[in-house]
Amino acid sequence: MKHYGKLTAAAAAGFMALSAMGVAPVFADGPNTDWDVDIIKTITKDKNTAVPNEQFKFTVSQPESVAPEKDIPMHKGTAPDTDITVTNPTTPTTDTNNAALTSVSATGGKIVVNKDVFAGRPVGIHRYVVSETKGNVEDLTYSDAKYNVDVFVTVSGDTTAATGLRVTPVDSSKGEGSKANGMNFTNDYTKQTNANIHNLVVTKTVTGNQADMNQQFKFNTVVTGANGESFYWETSDAQKKESGIATSGSTITCSLGNNETLTVYGLSKTDKFTVNETNADGSAITGNKTSDGYTVTQTENAYVADSGENATVAVNNDRTGTIPTGILMSAAPYAGLVGLGGIFAGLFFRRKRED
Repeated sequence: MKHYGKLTAAAAAGFMALSAMGVAPVFADGPNTDWDVDIIKTITKDKNTAVPNEQFKFTVSQPESVAPEKDIPMHKGTAPDTDITVTNPTTPTTDTNNAALTSVSATGGKIVVNKDVFAGRPVGIHRYVVSETKGNVEDLTYSDAKYNVDVFVTVSGDTTAATGLRVTPVDSSKGEGSKANGMNFTNDYTKQTNANIHNLVVTKTVTGNQADMNQQFKFNTVVTGANGESFYWETSDAQKKESGIATSGSTITCSLGNNETLTVYGLSKTDKFTVNETNADGSAITGNKTSDGYTVTQTENAYVADSGENATVAVNNDRTGTIPTGILMSAAPYAGLVGLGGIFAGLFFRRKRED
């Protein structure tokens, strides 16, 4: 027991010396005197995929087991919920700028050790584990990373108090040595590498001898996915390109001309959609005839849930009519009369000359 007491005293003296010198947590066994650590949250995703609508959360818990470290006593964290305060990161804005990126960050996440609560706690290292709370956003892979948060408690006069902090990955493959400057958590949302993920592609064609090839036609498209899911969409015309973010169940309103397309990105096999062309004033088409005389033919989607192919909808507007020929027909009798008149006139003048 005397030998153990000497080791403990030596360890305590070492902790106090480190604290006094303000040593930074460069080495795995060196405590840090800062009491907050950033949560670094990264979401990797496909280009043209909306940011997942998720409030990322983190949990502080006790480790399953602890063992003395270099003869320094190790304790399970007493009250994880109150000893350490977690500020969850802010979800990135779901907008067209972020949709264009392949990696976005959720910022503002932090853990703060409430050092004052450690007064009176046993001397040694008090360990906690920080991990991500897994949600249920469809197609989002949550991080499995875990970090040990070690709070060093040493003797100071007649009281005990927290004197240092160390953060290390639970699994060394997820980081290098001490990570007291931040905890890295990465979520994967690369939906289009999944064989069950598709895009919706709506194609417009215009035909007919009375069709206006420069005319634009309005569409209302609705994609319904998981609760809170969002979809990035864009049209193909470079001159008047339209784009935006549509939440599940909302209406995408856009215009398409001949050989133009609407693409909605990142549909999973459980998502549903409807595509409807409207009249120029936005009213519903009656039957298959627009108010300006086009006959609309729309294919149902060619979407096969597990094929890895896109969902496609082809919409054709045709305005074909008979070329007017009534003027020629109505003039024919008069042309005949004129011809007969000419014959009679010729005979009359010929007879006149003979007389």
